[in-house]
Amino acid sequence: EKEMNEQVELLRYIEQNNIGKDAYRDGIYFLEKKKGKGEYISKGDVVFVHYKGMFLDSTIFDSTYDMEEPFEFTFGDPDQIVKGLAIGLRLMNNGSKARLIIPSQLAFGEEGSSTSIVPPYTTVIFDVEVVATR
Repeated sequence: EKEMNEQVELLRYIEQNNIGKDAYRDGIYFLEKKKGKGEYISKGDVVFVHYKGMFLDSTIFDSTYDMEEPFEFTFGDPDQIVKGLAIGLRLMNNGSKARLIIPSQLAFGEEGSSTSIVPPYTTVIFDVEVVATR
């Protein structure tokens, strides 16, 4: 029932925000806000991103902007980021910005986040900015 409720809420959000079917990519909704330059992110790249993680009601649950430092990780290393974020980042390059709407099965799943901040079966939104790659 929780999974069904999540799907209903997600579809309502998509409809209310006039998000077209063309935004749907590999299980997530990818809304490009700014085009970047250079090569797209790929396995082994060291990536620096700023992000703001939110629920569908716009409540922020995490933000690198608050820490004033981007998150650094090696793309493709296990347990660094949720699957939906990896799907979206493959469509991005230096300087690009996008909003990713990620259903729970590609985010924190039926367990929720390890910190319990994100409940089970919760769609999340990430506003992401690729600051640098190397």
